[in-house]
Amino acid sequence: MLSAAGDCDISTTTRVKIAWKKFKELLLVLTSRQLSYKTRGRVYSTYVRSAMLHANKTWALTKPNLHRLQRHDKTMIRQICNIKPEDMATVASIELLGWLSIEDLDLILRERRLRWYGHVVRSSSTVKCALNIQVHSRRRVNRPMLSWRELTEKARREWKRSTADLHDRKNGDLR
Repeated sequence: MLSAAGDCDISTTTRVKIAWKKFKELLLVLTSRQLSYKTRGRVYSTYVRSAMLHANKTWALTKPNLHRLQRHDKTMIRQICNIKPEDMATVASIELLGWLSIEDLDLILRERRLRWYGHVVRSSSTVKCALNIQVHSRRRVNRPMLSWRELTEKARREWKRSTADLHDRKNGDLR
């Protein structure tokens, strides 16, 4: 869901609201001390994070949108781990992710974007034709410096993946 300006502010806000709704529905399970952190992490990842990140493969996230997603994700994770505000300075978010055995949100976003990009590169449909369209104009104020394609190409280079890897469907792990 893109706005008239072409950004994904509405999508990220909507997805965060939906994730909070799912989180509140599952609050008793997610904060239960009778379940291990790993089980709580799987439940969180399966229900809440999947609701938050639904259809994110095509988002060209701006930094404020990415920070919005990360902020709400970390807040939910702290509630699952029962970290009080006064203890937040002593416990790192990376440590909490380790307790719950889940990956960082930014890593998940990149992986999904690359997986979708591989799908588009392998396809022979109109989507691939639209991906190769060159638009010669200046970007407006508050638009991402990188397009979705440029962002995906940058992630592909960072992870040292060749374009041949994108054509290989058998290679499921993109990292």
